[in-house]
Amino acid sequence: MPKTLQVKLLRGCVIPQKGQPSRESARGDFDAEPPFSCRGVPRKRHGELLLKSMVGDSLLPRLSFRRAALSTLARAHLHRNQPYRALLPLLEIVKLEPHDDLWDIAMHNLALTWWKLGRYDEASNIWREVVSVSQHAGRRAHAHTGLGNVAMRLGRWSDAIRQYRHALAELGCYQATDGERLRVLNNLLVCYITVAEWEAADDIIAQASTYSRTDDTVLYGEFLATQAEWAWKTDRPELAGRLIALAKENLGSAVTVSWFMVRLLELVVSPPPNREEYEKHIHTIDVQLAAVADERWMTGLRLALIRASLDYGDVPAAVDRVTELQRHFWGAI
Repeated sequence: MPKTLQVKLLRGCVIPQKGQPSRESARGDFDAEPPFSCRGVPRKRHGELLLKSMVGDSLLPRLSFRRAALSTLARAHLHRNQPYRALLPLLEIVKLEPHDDLWDIAMHNLALTWWKLGRYDEASNIWREVVSVSQHAGRRAHAHTGLGNVAMRLGRWSDAIRQYRHALAELGCYQATDGERLRVLNNLLVCYITVAEWEAADDIIAQASTYSRTDDTVLYGEFLATQAEWAWKTDRPELAGRLIALAKENLGSAVTVSWFMVRLLELVVSPPPNREEYEKHIHTIDVQLAAVADERWMTGLRLALIRASLDYGDVPAAVDRVTELQRHFWGAI
């Protein structure tokens, strides 16, 4: 079976968000402890309404309390993947004094919010300010990672590599977690695979082996998926197959770019032996696609499935998928 653009179709079209998927791993807000109990939505909703009433009360005695309430409210919205609701409280916080830790965190979350809304210029401007003014190496590292994610999203691979290298340098300035390091290394590996710098990719894989015991199994699964892509592109299909199996085990049912990546790679590296298994495999991907809200994700992944159908000789299925995409875009005009 010829090597196709299946995986390349994911580049630039398929973008993650975690909690939602992110190939670039801008996954959640900085300092992201859940602000409310996880026991149920009603309690979260009650907490949100309480915060809104406090923030809107002009009789509140202290500015610091207002800032903290606004910050918690914004983080609640980010946890629930509602960046449009997080925007206003974050914009208010960053206008207030002092420029302390809370301000740093709000700046990062504001950049992340712009990122989630697709406003990359605004996100980049905020992250650059964090890099220039923050005294916290961890926040500077996260800002460099954010700048690298923007560059990757826009296909500026050399700029992305430079920003991720800066992020790694900042992570070396304090006791960063294995997960923090592995996330940046994964993004670097994606870049090096895309530009076919195989020696640099080998070096990243060697570095990452130190962090294979991270408690974040999904993050580790994402790295294994990227490594499987590296193995496939360097003509090692058997190794790719082993890495795919490990990636699936670690990713579980988490809806990330890597979840789809390993299953699309599976079609290329070791296609199911018969039509029934092939259709079952495709159906598994289709079910997960229903959970994808980002239109670029949906489009890129369906294009990859069209390519997979063609490679497997299933022309009718490919035609049906093209027709489905046409209907979707016609309805969106």
